[in-house]
Amino acid sequence: MPQPKSSNTDRRLLYYQSATAALAAGLLLLGLVGYLGEGYDPFLTGMAVRIGATLAVVALAMPQLYQLKNRLPGVVGGIALFALVIIATRPNIGKVLLTLLVIAVTVFGVLSWLSKMTGSKKK
Repeated sequence: MPQPKSSNTDRRLLYYQSATAALAAGLLLLGLVGYLGEGYDPFLTGMAVRIGATLAVVALAMPQLYQLKNRLPGVVGGIALFALVIIATRPNIGKVLLTLLVIAVTVFGVLSWLSKMTGSKKK
């Protein structure tokens, strides 16, 4: 007997959330061990802590992100995740990328809204 689709989706969500949380905890622990150890590299330790903290936030927001996934194209989510990683590793570049991302999302939204208003459909 096939399982209901929602049960399969719930299992997948739980798996991705657990995997993301485990990866985040590992990176945070790696950053802590690197900081407490002798001869640590501050850049690598800082990057591990920043990416680990970002992944921890993504793991906590996973149910909301899963709901958002059905409303947005996958490319937008991929670009947003890439921008989060760039901002976590290089905060100064983050301002430029965040500005470009906001402009791109705004232009995409306006074009999408205009295409709905004019009634033109993709073929």
